[in-house]
Amino acid sequence: GGERPEIRSSVCVPVLAEGDLIGVLNVNSDPTREPFNNDDLREVARLGRSMGAALDRSRQLRRMRGRSFELSVRDEIEALGSTSDDLLSRLRRITGRIVQMLSVDTCGIWLHESEHDSFALRAVSGLSVVSMDAISVPAGTGLVGWVAKNLRPLVLRSQSDDPSDSNAPRLTNVGVPIRFQTELLGVLTVESTAATVMDDERVALIASVASVVGEQIGRSRAYEDSERKVTLLSALSELGVAFAAATERVSLCKLVTFSASTLMESEVSTIRLLREGMTPGGPQLEVYELLASHGATVGNDEPLADLEDRIVMEVARQQRPCTRHDLPTEDIERVLQRSNVAAFLGIPMWSADTLIGVLAVFRVASPNGSRRDYQEHELEIAERLGDYAAAAAHRFVLGGEANDS
Repeated sequence: GGERPEIRSSVCVPVLAEGDLIGVLNVNSDPTREPFNNDDLREVARLGRSMGAALDRSRQLRRMRGRSFELSVRDEIEALGSTSDDLLSRLRRITGRIVQMLSVDTCGIWLHESEHDSFALRAVSGLSVVSMDAISVPAGTGLVGWVAKNLRPLVLRSQSDDPSDSNAPRLTNVGVPIRFQTELLGVLTVESTAATVMDDERVALIASVASVVGEQIGRSRAYEDSERKVTLLSALSELGVAFAAATERVSLCKLVTFSASTLMESEVSTIRLLREGMTPGGPQLEVYELLASHGATVGNDEPLADLEDRIVMEVARQQRPCTRHDLPTEDIERVLQRSNVAAFLGIPMWSADTLIGVLAVFRVASPNGSRRDYQEHELEIAERLGDYAAAAAHRFVLGGEANDS
C-alpha cells in the first residue's frame, strides 16, 4: 500500500564497511511476482555487506587518486613559481596552468595593496583584459573583498533563469585567500561552468593551490626584501663617506635629509642638532636646533611643526626611536590628520652616550586615508642612517670646529 502501489514489497539493508555505515541498499519487488521473504532478506543483506567492502575500496582509491592529482598540481605550481623570472610573469604562468589542470574557465590572482587597502588583479588566464593594472577592488567589496575580510573560501553559484533547461550555463565562482604564514597576500579566484563539478574536494584543491601560490609570493618578497636591504646597506656605507666629507654643518644636514627621504621612501624629512655650545638637558626644543628639512617647510605656524616638536621631545625623553605608537593616543590622530602624515619615525643620533640630534622622516597620507607604516627592517636602516649622520655631525656640535652657523 501507500503512495506507490506498484511496489509490492521492498527490502532495505545497511551497506557497511568495517562496521561503519556508508550507505543503504534498497531493492523493490516486481509487482507481477511474489513479495520478498526472509531468504531474500538474508541474500540482500549478504550483498550489502560484500558491496560495502567493494565501495570502500573504490572510495579509498578515489581519495588516493585525488591526493596524487593534488600533489602533481602542487608540484607543477611550485616548479612554475621557482623560476628566475619576475614575480608577475610567474603568477601569470601559474594562472594559465591552473585553468588547464583544473578544467576551469578563468583563474585570477588578486594581490593586496596595503597602501590603498585594496586588491589589484595582477595575473589572469582564461579571458582577455586590456589592462590588469586598472582592475582593483577596495577591501570588503565583492567576492574578493569578502574572502579577504573573512579569511576563508567562498563559493557562489549562479541560478539559471529557466530551471527546466538543463543545458543553460551555470557559473560557479570560487575565491580562496592567499596567505604566507599569518599574512594575507591576496585572493585566488576561479570561475567555472557546470561542466566542472565544484564540490568540496575541488574547493579544497583550489585552497591547496592557493597555499602554494602564497608560499611562492612570500618567498619571492622575502628574497626581494633581503636583496633590497643589502643594496640599502651598501648605499649607507657610501653615504657615510659623503657625510664625512661635508665641510659645513648646514650642508651636512641638507645632505642627510635628502638621503633619508630617498632611502626611507618618505616625502618629508627633518634634522635637528645640538645648538653650538649647548649640552643635552633642559627644554629639548631649545637645546636642539632645526637645521634642515626636505620635502616641506617646517615653519612655526604649520601643523607639521607641532608634530615634529613632539617627536623630538619624545626621542629625547625615551632615548630611543619614536613611532606614532609612542605618542599619547588621545590626540595623535588629530595631529596626524592636521599635518597630513600617515606614518613617521624619529631617529636618535648618538655620539658615544650623548644624544646630539634627532632625524625624523614622514610619509604623507594617501588620498583614501590608508596607512603605510614603517616596517621593522626599515627601522634598522633608519637607525644606521642616524649613526652615520651622527658620526659626521659630531665634529660640528662637540668637536669645537668652525661651522657656518
